[in-house]
Amino acid sequence: MIKKIPPAGNPPPINLLLRSFFAGESVEIELIAHYLGCKNMVFFPSGRMALFAILQAFKKLYSSKRKIILPAYTCPVIVETILKAGLEPLPCELEKDSLFMEKSEVEKLYDKNTLCIIAVHLFGYPHPVWKEFRVIEDAAQALGSETTTGKIGTLGEASFFSLGKGKNLTTDKGGIVITKNEDLFKEIRKLSPKIPISPIPSFLKLLIFRMVLTRWGWKILDLLNLPKEESSSFQVENYNLSSFHLKLLEVQLPNYEKLKAEKLKKAKIIMNCLSQTPYIKTFPISPNTFPSLPRLPFLVKEGKRKRIKSLFHKRGWEVTTMYKKTLPEIYPFLPPPNNFPNALSLSRELLTLPLTGYFLKEFFEDWEWIKKQL
Repeated sequence: MIKKIPPAGNPPPINLLLRSFFAGESVEIELIAHYLGCKNMVFFPSGRMALFAILQAFKKLYSSKRKIILPAYTCPVIVETILKAGLEPLPCELEKDSLFMEKSEVEKLYDKNTLCIIAVHLFGYPHPVWKEFRVIEDAAQALGSETTTGKIGTLGEASFFSLGKGKNLTTDKGGIVITKNEDLFKEIRKLSPKIPISPIPSFLKLLIFRMVLTRWGWKILDLLNLPKEESSSFQVENYNLSSFHLKLLEVQLPNYEKLKAEKLKKAKIIMNCLSQTPYIKTFPISPNTFPSLPRLPFLVKEGKRKRIKSLFHKRGWEVTTMYKKTLPEIYPFLPPPNNFPNALSLSRELLTLPLTGYFLKEFFEDWEWIKKQL
């Protein structure tokens, strides 16, 4: 196939890039805070640095506690960040065929030595935030997600967002912490780097990203086989966002709700289509939740994942498997992987589908072709 539908990412339009680059210092920070639903907001160079700052502040406020409970299937960089903060990661089993931790398992693990749990809003799906526990919300993929009880990021003691490439709303670099805890806010603010990074590299990268993020441009990049930038390692970054990055975030917000609604509408139509196939299971979207989906996750049963992924690729779809292993499989010092059968199943059955860069008619045509090959 000549076409290549990118896996994710919504780089800003060129007019917004230019407007932000030449805007100088005129950033309306209060508009960003209003959208996130919290006035106590601190910027960082990345989502991982934002989490690192929260953990450092937690250590100072609750110094005797060391254990961090997190899902057994999530981004490995969370473990790297926990270790860098001098704390102990403790993986928790998931509900069956779910992205969420099993509450009864959390209750077994949570004790007097537990500093907090990290509720990961994977793919923008709102993870339960239980009030009886101290919770950090990992909203790296969930900027704009909501429930009827409030905006994601405002439900736990603290939360962090990522503005990196591949997110629904990107400024190339960036992380944000919000918290309603005033003491915690004061500590986190002390940890925010003061020196802004040059905006030029991010401006140029996003400009190029905008121009190549088409099915034809992405196909060329795929053929070039360039090295990927993403890494699960953790390095301290001693710079912060420039006024360009902040302005770029601000000017994207007015159109963000429309983008979120369009992707959610498309996702529900595709989910209905996929779920009619016996060996495919989608993750239901509750009427009380409004996720901001970077990609659409679904499960492929009966050992058919590899085949379906291959067929999608033949039709030009950049379907991905997300994280290939559970945390216990990556880190030998954690409890053995067999202790987490639901997380293991998720890692072996999960696929994710792009939600941008195509029309529904194309999906229906290609899906009918794929089903005939199975």
